Amino acid sequence: MLLTGSYEEARAAARTLARTRPGWDGQIRYLVRDDDEFADAWDGPAPLRRGDVAEFAGTGAWILIAPLLAVERGHNILNEDSVAALGAVYFLIRPHPRPDDLSYVAQRINQWASTQIRELLPAVTGEDRRTLADCGAALRSAGHQRWRKLLRQKLAYSTLSDTEREALIWSQLVTIWQVIGRLVRGGKPAAVYFCDAAFAPVTASPDEDGQDTAETSLVLGLRSVLEPYFRAGYHGTDRHLAEALYGPLHQALSRVGGM
Repeated sequence: MLLTGSYEEARAAARTLARTRPGWDGQIRYLVRDDDEFADAWDGPAPLRRGDVAEFAGTGAWILIAPLLAVERGHNILNEDSVAALGAVYFLIRPHPRPDDLSYVAQRINQWASTQIRELLPAVTGEDRRTLADCGAALRSAGHQRWRKLLRQKLAYSTLSDTEREALIWSQLVTIWQVIGRLVRGGKPAAVYFCDAAFAPVTASPDEDGQDTAETSLVLGLRSVLEPYFRAGYHGTDRHLAEALYGPLHQALSRVGGM
């Protein structure tokens, strides 16, 4: 599976690959929206509707090109043995929230609200705690300010503060791990390739001095946010949850070398 940033990129990548490897004719499929018309179905690789992605194994193709967010959740992609039909994923792009997509901002507000409740509303102080109504009004006001700040924030990975970068890393970790989950159904092994230079810009550029860190590389950022939960001596209440959800991912990231 080759992952792109949009349906348009998936179509372009499929056509480019078909031109580069004419012997693979009929072996490449690219994902399209459910309501797309197949106007170019006879021109290049055949499209596959998103709602039909579970039937990929029956198409006779072995390469699926799709937008990352279109396959992170939803239908499983299995073969006739009910195990993963795909064994490798190539991230042709580094995932990143779109500037016009409010879902990431909504996630951050939800996280902020959860933290406020867990830590007994640190944003509500003094006289605002006199009554429940005062407390609620103050929390809404603080949330509104937080929302406006997040809307103004420039989501450039390398320029974010440590707190905001960690939040961004967690959101992308979930997306990446859900995609990888498509490849390990039935206990099958999977190979994962981070192809976009943006995953590790210093490593990818021969002209750059120094080394990638969690501040420049999403791959190292993924490893850095998971590391505390697997460190010897860590006994937080969420350790078992992290091990159950992300243990295999942490193990794989810990073996990535050359960075």
